[in-house]
Amino acid sequence: MKATGKKIEFTSLPDGRVAVMEGEEISVLKVEDREFIDMMAELIKKQYPGAWKALCLNYKGSEYNPGYFKFKCVCRFISCNMGKLDALKYDVDNGVLHLEDISCPIRKECPFCDIVCHPQLYGMTKREQKILKMRAEGQTYKDIEQEMGTSQSSIKNAIQNVTHKLKLCSSKDLMKIAAAML
Repeated sequence: MKATGKKIEFTSLPDGRVAVMEGEEISVLKVEDREFIDMMAELIKKQYPGAWKALCLNYKGSEYNPGYFKFKCVCRFISCNMGKLDALKYDVDNGVLHLEDISCPIRKECPFCDIVCHPQLYGMTKREQKILKMRAEGQTYKDIEQEMGTSQSSIKNAIQNVTHKLKLCSSKDLMKIAAAML
């Protein structure tokens, strides 16, 4: 399995395994797919560090086998956030994770609700989240300036700060993530 991160779609199979569709290739994710698992782990850690930390705690008993440990964490994140086969957008598109609303029978009982499933981009202030949401909705810097009572340079700085916090390459990647959050 390739680890390009360009355009990937996932689906959770009835037996709990994860199917990966990358281009024309469809396969079931296996522990041996280390390069792919490493790529996904890095994307999750970078974009959703709080979810990754919770997954690491949950699977702490498997840490003695690092490959299996990472495999379990990645599969759980995919199952909770991207396991629905849809035609709306790719689950991974050029390194940006697009989360889906997955129906879960134990949502209200699960200790990971809103941590692993429906995770937030941690490290952002409420102000930064609001700015990103407004930009992703298509509002201009001037619109945001008027609504929030802050300068356009402060708005641009907030976007740059979040881009840096999440270790993204550009604010364009950040806007893709913000759009996926809406």
